[in-house]
Amino acid sequence: MKKKINNALLLLILLAIIFGQLPRLYIEYYIGFPVHILDALVAIFALVNLPAIFGKRKTRLFRVWFVFLGIAWIGFAASPHSGVFGFLHLLRFTAYTGFAAAVFKIGKSISIKKFIYDGLTAVSAFVAVLGLIQYRLLPDLRDLQYIGWDDHHFRLASTYLDPAFAGIIIVFGMLLVAEKLTRGFRWKWGIILAFEFVALLLTFSRSSMLALAAGTFVLTWQRGLAKYFIYTVLALVAGLAIVPKQTGEGVNLFRTYSVTAKIDNTKEALGIVRENSFLGVGFNNLCALRGGEISNSCSGADNVFAFAAATTGLVGLVVFVYLLYLFSGAINTPIFAALLVHAQFTNTFFYNFAMAYFILLLVVHAKR
Repeated sequence: MKKKINNALLLLILLAIIFGQLPRLYIEYYIGFPVHILDALVAIFALVNLPAIFGKRKTRLFRVWFVFLGIAWIGFAASPHSGVFGFLHLLRFTAYTGFAAAVFKIGKSISIKKFIYDGLTAVSAFVAVLGLIQYRLLPDLRDLQYIGWDDHHFRLASTYLDPAFAGIIIVFGMLLVAEKLTRGFRWKWGIILAFEFVALLLTFSRSSMLALAAGTFVLTWQRGLAKYFIYTVLALVAGLAIVPKQTGEGVNLFRTYSVTAKIDNTKEALGIVRENSFLGVGFNNLCALRGGEISNSCSGADNVFAFAAATTGLVGLVVFVYLLYLFSGAINTPIFAALLVHAQFTNTFFYNFAMAYFILLLVVHAKR
């Protein structure tokens, strides 16, 4: 019975990753409060599998992960800046940590691994297709700025309402498909890869394209296929040259305003580290610390290391860096490389949809 419940929850989690922010918008419209279906499902999965989370014989990766979580809670409790916004995000991170420990424990069978692997491949393909539909039917998302979102214009944002986050989910899928193609070409995977490539181009997300380049470099280096990395770079350059571009700063790949904003954001976070170096200001209290209204586009700090240092201090940063080191040896290496590059610009590691994706991948590729 419990196995059936877990399988059903995993299927619902995969579907929730596909539909992204759309259920949240629907729920918020009717009840006036944002609720992430994905977060709820992850929390339910963790609660259903509590014995697996607190069982003995945890791997070093999860022992370090729980240490980092403990530091985050201590720093949050000690910070005078802590509020409801930060508490809810820390509670979310706690749920995802429990989800990771639970799904890792139960996901040992070949059938579960195959289900997750194929499911994640399908997730990225659906995100790309839904993004292409959005780009065709609703390319102007500027009105979303009135409800706290970024104002994107003629960029593929898919169900995440954000080109960068849609881009990284698509990149994850492209790397999974590319991995399949290194074992032998099949038209099905070639067509899926082509659709995802077009979708990625239309995001005009530079961080996602850099992530693809990083992941492809690692994959081709591992397989001794270096020429395909060169082909990928040439395809990106050629694709960006011919892809249709509308007027607007968002589709300008040489735009500087976002670069300047990210540099200023990182400088601000480092300034906070200097003043709160030991345990930081508390997990995700950065948005509240700035004052004013907290928007959906506020992630605290864009750079993942700046975020970890500012919110959990230098103590948390050291543990977090070690945690990433352990991740690099446990998860699909090309996808980890893509995630790490992308997280320098968008704090992807703590984005719930990306977290769910790479946690599930951890089950497939983990070295136990």
